[in-house]
Amino acid sequence: IVGVLWYLCRNYIAAVVACGIFMALMAAQFTLGMRPGLATPFFIALYWLILERGGKRTILIGLPALGLVWANTHGFWPVGAGLALLYAAGQIRADARRAKLIAAAAVLCIAVAFINPNGIDGFLFPFKSIGHLSGPKRQLMSNIVELRPLWSQEGMARSGVRGMQAAALVAGLVLIAILPRLRVVDVLVLLFALALALPAKRNMGIASLLVAPVFVRSLSLSISRWGRGLGARGPRAARWGFAALFAGFCLFAVGERISDRAYARRGIIQRAGFGWARSVFPIGPMRFINAHDVKGPIFNAFETGGYIAWTG
Repeated sequence: IVGVLWYLCRNYIAAVVACGIFMALMAAQFTLGMRPGLATPFFIALYWLILERGGKRTILIGLPALGLVWANTHGFWPVGAGLALLYAAGQIRADARRAKLIAAAAVLCIAVAFINPNGIDGFLFPFKSIGHLSGPKRQLMSNIVELRPLWSQEGMARSGVRGMQAAALVAGLVLIAILPRLRVVDVLVLLFALALALPAKRNMGIASLLVAPVFVRSLSLSISRWGRGLGARGPRAARWGFAALFAGFCLFAVGERISDRAYARRGIIQRAGFGWARSVFPIGPMRFINAHDVKGPIFNAFETGGYIAWTG
């Protein structure tokens, strides 16, 4: 994922590219677990790469081929088709021929989604899942914190609330700074990402990765312009200044996670390092249960249910 995003944005300011990718991964860190959802960020990056740099053959063949694999890997495949349709809409005035090509590829992406083991049911599954977040099952789904609306503070630790507020403030300030540099495509993608993130917190990571190329491109252009206003050495000073600011933030963020302070404050069961954290997972009890062939249902905390199911 990092490699594809870096290749896509390699022509922009390196520090800005690194910052954009790092911030997107920070927002998506709890989405990037070893589960089928890990495929979606990867496909989003590939879709961006083809839409920005792909030729006619790559767009017409590559996008539908990726859409077919995506539809049989994870239910978020409509995000890719939506991204392609919005990109086509944003390109109509700038390059009508390319816009029509991308729109045709987007339609093919939707069509190939019918090719799955469950047929029409598999095609409709993502839309039914979205309906659960707003339909009659909303009350049941609201018991899961990550499925609550983005603005909801219920069930969140105070530090988590402050972190989200700070992130929203920073994102708002950056958005104001890059506003003059946004293309029509960028505005459409930003609105699309916002529509994804608002209904459920778990979608915030996907939305962040979706808009990362937009922020990288626009912020790079803005910094370059600010630098030129400072004189002959302005562009270089602006780049190094941003790089120093980003490096300081990275050191702080990495230190918070290596020391486990970031996880402990937010009540998250992850810990720095490799393997299972003995302080949060019932490693010993599960060894005992397996060794003595204990049968029957187990009463457990929601956070450790996946580990128990995997080892049981």
